[in-house]
Amino acid sequence: MRIELLTIGTKLPSWAEEAFTFYQQRLPNTWQLRLWPHAHSNKQTVAQRQQQEAETLLKTLSKLRQQDTQILVLDERGTQRNNTQWHQLLTNSSHTIMLVGGADGLDQSLREKAHQLCALGMTTLPHMLVPVLCAELVYRSYCLATNKPYAQH
Repeated sequence: MRIELLTIGTKLPSWAEEAFTFYQQRLPNTWQLRLWPHAHSNKQTVAQRQQQEAETLLKTLSKLRQQDTQILVLDERGTQRNNTQWHQLLTNSSHTIMLVGGADGLDQSLREKAHQLCALGMTTLPHMLVPVLCAELVYRSYCLATNKPYAQH
């Protein structure tokens, strides 16, 4: 199982990096989780920023994508899921790429590439927190798959 998290925003604060790494290191070698941060656009308009950020993400996506890759786009308009539903979605493919936009959101061209639009909740989350939440979701899914007690409610 390989999960790639492509984000807009280059540097996580140390506390977020530590939290991401905490979950990442708890995963076995058979569950790989990688963070691919990308720079924010410096264009003037929202549309220009979204387009430039989409081009940047698409370059990495084209390098990482395989025939069986599942693409999930994190978007506030996406479907909210409980733990079991996230687990089913994440284990649906041996390779998943999750796309996270910047402050302006993602360009429509990226949403159209998604197999699923996913929401982490109904509230707006700080972008620095999203990689940590995704890492926790992946770890929780691993625990559900292996019947580890962490996943118990």
